[in-house]
Amino acid sequence: MKGKKITTILRSEHRQSLSKIADFEEGIYNLSADPNSTVDRLLVINTANFIEEQIALHFRQEEQFFFPLLERLSGMREGPLKMMRYEHEEFRRYNRYFQEFIEQIRFANDIAPFVDELLEIGKVIILLMREHIFKENNVLFPMAEKLIATDELVGAGQKIKNLSQLMPELAKS
Repeated sequence: MKGKKITTILRSEHRQSLSKIADFEEGIYNLSADPNSTVDRLLVINTANFIEEQIALHFRQEEQFFFPLLERLSGMREGPLKMMRYEHEEFRRYNRYFQEFIEQIRFANDIAPFVDELLEIGKVIILLMREHIFKENNVLFPMAEKLIATDELVGAGQKIKNLSQLMPELAKS
């Protein structure tokens, strides 16, 4: 069978996201020590761009292809799926605030006055992402791989690949 399972693709995207989040964490802590660090400031801004583009695309992929497949083939509508949808919405709320905040520091001459708030919102973003990814990788994906036939998982993976080909600027993951 050719192609990758949707769970394999999503796990790969999770690894990339965790790597970006680790870099982001280092960047916000470095900025708290040295608010004039241009390298760390750019890293934080680039992470905000990654979240706005790639995490948003990842959530859409899960919501449009993976969650409906799991619902349809397992009959599950509550429990872990409901929690994952709630966490997506919760993350979107925090991300809206985060993106607005990043706009304030993007062109500021001195970001020292913003560092405490950056640390606070940054820690929330990091925590939400890490916990969410942990739950999907260790609960939702194994459950799906037990309940759903491999060919169905590969078919959903192909849909994500097709979306990535149609929207290459959004799918560099």
